[in-house]
Amino acid sequence: MLSTLGSADTILAVQEGGRMATITGDPPAADRGISVADVYVRPDATQLAELCALLGDGRLTLSVGSALPLAEAATALERAIAGANGGPVVLQVKPG
Repeated sequence: MLSTLGSADTILAVQEGGRMATITGDPPAADRGISVADVYVRPDATQLAELCALLGDGRLTLSVGSALPLAEAATALERAIAGANGGPVVLQVKPG
């Protein structure tokens, strides 16, 4: 059974002095020098396409600590909580 984590729990996966962005609407209090941002998201296909183009052109970069297949989501969560992955943990989803 999967448990539900709130932002107060997920901040434990953030390195001391790091940054956390949440879309949950219930951001945790800043702790251990971590800056917390409550992000409001709206669907915008045009903006997403522009960001993808910038990423594809190399004008926008994204530092990824590790990338794992979706089947290894539990391992990805363990790595994120441990904070030893060197950056964001990305789950790779293969198209259809």
